[in-house]
Amino acid sequence: MTPSPKTDGQSARSNEESPPVAAALNSILRLLRFGLIFLAILYLCSGITFVGAGDSALILRFGKVLPRVEPPGLLLAWPRPFDRVVLVPGKRVVELELDEWKPDEPQPEVAVDFDSAQDAAAALFPAVLTPGAIHPVRDGYSLTGDRNILRGSFIVRYRVIDPKAYALGLADPDSAIREITYRAITRCLADESVDGALVERRQELASRTRSVAQSLADTVSLGITFEAFEIRELTPPAKVLTAFQEVIDAQIDAQTLVNESLDEKASLLPSAEARAHRVRAEADATAQSYIVRATAEALSFQKVLAAVEKDLPGYRLRRLSQTRNEIWPDLKAITVLPTGENPVQLFLPGTGAPFSIGSLPEISPMTNPESSVRSDQDFEE
Repeated sequence: MTPSPKTDGQSARSNEESPPVAAALNSILRLLRFGLIFLAILYLCSGITFVGAGDSALILRFGKVLPRVEPPGLLLAWPRPFDRVVLVPGKRVVELELDEWKPDEPQPEVAVDFDSAQDAAAALFPAVLTPGAIHPVRDGYSLTGDRNILRGSFIVRYRVIDPKAYALGLADPDSAIREITYRAITRCLADESVDGALVERRQELASRTRSVAQSLADTVSLGITFEAFEIRELTPPAKVLTAFQEVIDAQIDAQTLVNESLDEKASLLPSAEARAHRVRAEADATAQSYIVRATAEALSFQKVLAAVEKDLPGYRLRRLSQTRNEIWPDLKAITVLPTGENPVQLFLPGTGAPFSIGSLPEISPMTNPESSVRSDQDFEE
């Protein structure tokens, strides 16, 4: 069968148009191929993660955590859904601010929908409160052991010691840490008086709060250790703030006076102790000198006494001679009484009775006592 001239013309025209269309399709396919390759490369590279300094990373492969804790640096992992990289704070200390009880910042309004007991309780209070009043639902506060209200803001610092427990134990670790810390400070304030919390035992309160928070974190295996708990602000409600401030100022003034007294005591006590020590040393030295001198005099007296006891008549004669030599130069008249066995009767004016003098030793007035009587040095020797 012979083809018609029209059909042959259409076929020739189609063959002439096919090369440009094929070239266009080939170009599109090449672009799609390159695009798919680029997307595949991007997909494979999406598993590459950079772990910052002070952090660590965990790899979850098909939902199961790998035992290795990845250090800081470039981490190569399969893209999702094969691997999932979880970044965890490593050795660095994380600081978390707790401002839910802060009195300065206004709290957002709470819609009362009666879905919870808390919202139902909120509906029992008037919508408009007096200035400075605390809303029992919206505003954060705590009660002390003596039933006073305190508000404040805090800072907690913690460090992760178990990355697996921290990352996989709870869905939101920071919220859990906030809840644990608020529970700890509430428990500690319940055991403390308002004066102790505000002034007297503020540092002890912070230390106890850290210990209680650490115990609660260990109970739920949070994998962290609390490095510090800081009370940045702790105040009573605004309505009674002025009265509390006056009390605190009075306590601070009293403590200041006590500290000044202690400082003055510390400055005066060393000089007083030094002066007392010097006086005691001088008294001890004086007493020792008196004792030494008295001991020497006693020894000398004992030697003289022993010598006198050996030659008592000679000692009496010597003393009589010394007395005569001391008295005679001042006498205007000298009467020599006779010696003998008979006593001499003297009549002194105004006495009316004779005064008897025993027999005197025979000593010539001109006799030198040194020639017949030993000296004191002889007796001492």
